[in-house]
Amino acid sequence: MPKEGVDFRTSPPTLTFDAADRAYLADPNNYYWNSAQEHRDDAVSTQNAARLDAKYAFDGPVLNDLRFGVRFTTRDADTRATHGNSQWHEITAPWAVGHDGWQPFSQLAYLSDPRFAGDKVAPLQFNDFFGRKTAMPPAIVAANIALSAGAPPPAFAQLHEMVKVLCNMPCSGDALWDYAKFGDPESLNQQHEKTKAAHAQLRFGFDDLRYPVDGNVGVRVVRTDMSAAGYLLFSPSASSNVPGVPVIAPLSDRTHFENKYTNVLPSLNLRMKASDGLQFRAAFSKGMTRPDFWQMQTYTTLSQNVHTHTDNATKATILDSIDYTGTGVGNPMLKPTRSTNVDLTAEYYFGHGGQVTLALFNKRLSDVIIGKTSVVTLNDTTGQPHDFAVTSPVNGATGRASGAEIGYLQYFDKLPGLWSGFGVSANYTYIDSRQDLGKPLAQAWCTPQDTNAFIARDLSGCDTDGRLLNVGNVPLTGLSKNAFNVALLYDKGAVSARLAYSWRSKYLQAINAYGTNGGDGIDANPSSPRFGQPYSVQYALPTWGGAYGQLDASLQYKFTDNVNLSVQATNLTNALYKQYMQQGIGLMERGAFYTGRRFSIRLGYAF
Repeated sequence: MPKEGVDFRTSPPTLTFDAADRAYLADPNNYYWNSAQEHRDDAVSTQNAARLDAKYAFDGPVLNDLRFGVRFTTRDADTRATHGNSQWHEITAPWAVGHDGWQPFSQLAYLSDPRFAGDKVAPLQFNDFFGRKTAMPPAIVAANIALSAGAPPPAFAQLHEMVKVLCNMPCSGDALWDYAKFGDPESLNQQHEKTKAAHAQLRFGFDDLRYPVDGNVGVRVVRTDMSAAGYLLFSPSASSNVPGVPVIAPLSDRTHFENKYTNVLPSLNLRMKASDGLQFRAAFSKGMTRPDFWQMQTYTTLSQNVHTHTDNATKATILDSIDYTGTGVGNPMLKPTRSTNVDLTAEYYFGHGGQVTLALFNKRLSDVIIGKTSVVTLNDTTGQPHDFAVTSPVNGATGRASGAEIGYLQYFDKLPGLWSGFGVSANYTYIDSRQDLGKPLAQAWCTPQDTNAFIARDLSGCDTDGRLLNVGNVPLTGLSKNAFNVALLYDKGAVSARLAYSWRSKYLQAINAYGTNGGDGIDANPSSPRFGQPYSVQYALPTWGGAYGQLDASLQYKFTDNVNLSVQATNLTNALYKQYMQQGIGLMERGAFYTGRRFSIRLGYAF
């Protein structure tokens, strides 16, 4: 469209459309068929588990019992997905229109031509957009949703067939389309995991001490056998016919990996009773968190990304640059993230269920999973090598998280009558966390772009001008520095109610994430050989979840011991969740998400 108004001073930004804008967007003659994407996934997974536990009780003053057991699990997943560049294919994209000899189409397929309109398109209204928290956008013309029906959708073939009348005859090259490959061996990714675990825990108590101490000591040993099979794939891009673009042959290499490891996880938990109301706890343990199962796939796709523009005078397509990238869906060689944990807690109990707690904790992490870039090299038809920068998950960082939590709970049961059911609950948590490579970064730029620069970018983030972000100050993902919860409680007879407000400060989501990374940055590093050139920075702007708080409520009424009615209300404050991307100039709002208020009612019967 020729124009629109955007006011970035508001959050979220305010869009304004005058009468001319709305008329332009509502006119089908201003639209053409550009491209379509076909993608399908089909996954089948199974999980089985078996366990056996036993307990031996001691008849003595110190040892209480010994608990031990074994556990076995198996997990399998077969995932099929479409692949190849026909997933995303032009119908009549501007770069494919012209008379340079390689361009297949003579003109764009505008809806002003009745051959390309009719029931294939329909007006799209934005009713109650964003809960009416921002200006309502005007109606637009969109593809009829029925065109996407089916697997694969038959209408996709019709769309690509109808525009062949616009071919620079005969139809060839990118005008020829077929459904994306699906169901062939290259679409299949297989995973298998088997675990064997044994555990033992000895419980004890020294009740005759001035300050009695009890606790347990234990160990868990886990053996993991993991295997995965998939493919390394490259398909030439749809714009590979642009003059000057190197021709690289398609690649399809089957890959298979096996990963086996054993973890020994000891633990010690102690409790000392200082008085009837005061007690202290200490816990020391080692733990592990396995990667998500999807992260263990082996399926890597390589992409040749061609950047062009159209000369306004000659209408010729001009090649600007080419970058070579790749995406690893997973990494079957990932190991669990391991932790060494120390927790100290003081607890004071008073009245009817009242308590005050103070906890200090420290966690040391190793094998933290981050996105990291490696290089895969392919030669073109002339023998010239090209390096594809492939980002995939790796055990690439260490980290720590330490902090404190204070909590308070009290019922005012000494108040008269119905007032005695009221209570309050509150807690506050402070966390200081860091992750690093085990050594400080010795650079301020992620250019010139080599392996070390990619490592620095993937750990800290890289701005669009090539400057590193967060150097020496990268928190662990998902952890807010500050968080608190406050609740008003009521429990009396058959009634139980809660009114709770929860809040957390901003937190890091990812360093190198899809949607905030790219290759079109301009290098500002004066020492770089590509200083000032377009498409000279493979940047990664870290994404952050914004500070967020919401008010929830619940009410439960117990008719009998078996029948109860509960009502839940979520986000009564109608809060917006916001996401930010980080640059040198600060955190810039990337998205605002409206979930609205949600209410539910449930009638339960227990037997």
